[in-house]
Amino acid sequence: MTDKRMTEAERRKLRLAFYKDDVFVIAHKSIRKELCCLSVEELFCQAERLVRHLLKYEITDEDFIDMEMDDWEAGCEEGEVAFLVLTIAFVKLCALRKVHPLASRVARALVHRCQQYERFTDLLGELSEAEQKHVVDKGRIDLLNYELKSIGEENMHQAYAEQQINEYINAALDCDVQVVKNVIVAFTAFNERFHHLYDKHLGILMQGYADKLAGKAVTKIEMNFNNPIGMVVAHTNGITL
Repeated sequence: MTDKRMTEAERRKLRLAFYKDDVFVIAHKSIRKELCCLSVEELFCQAERLVRHLLKYEITDEDFIDMEMDDWEAGCEEGEVAFLVLTIAFVKLCALRKVHPLASRVARALVHRCQQYERFTDLLGELSEAEQKHVVDKGRIDLLNYELKSIGEENMHQAYAEQQINEYINAALDCDVQVVKNVIVAFTAFNERFHHLYDKHLGILMQGYADKLAGKAVTKIEMNFNNPIGMVVAHTNGITL
């Protein structure tokens, strides 16, 4: 629904909080360039509320998503608001998938709606480039590191953590060689924090990187369950959310 316009003080307070949000750090420049009646802070605030709503009511069915989005978009001030908020919400859900059990399923349902906007894929590609620029310019892994942190620090039960890491490694090996290289950087630091507990996973990653460089088929970890969404990079132009 349409919100009362925020004051400058309210926007600044939100902005200070968003500085700690990895999705905001990666996406804010691209979002600011879009012509829209709302500020970037207001867009991210609406996206957060939408994500909380979808997760709270466990809306994982595409038909239910469409019903909810029809109601929600009817309250938007313009189509550009709906497009940008939905895109941010999708990316945030993907970033949350390791710390919320339903986030990947909701994201998979929501992407169907997002793809109705013809610029959705282009914007995701731009966000991917922004993330890669952070890696190169700042020496940061950002959202790759966010995923690893959520696996290792939020889910300390070893069996569950191993399952999640297997999924993470296999999703990475589906990506292009530059993404695999970035994952190796992040995973090496992660493995050192956990006293080389995941040396074998790092070895699989490094072998996969070498195989990709050589144009060979990559050997992945055998899984006994379905990968719900993998890293979104496997599906959306390289974004590692």
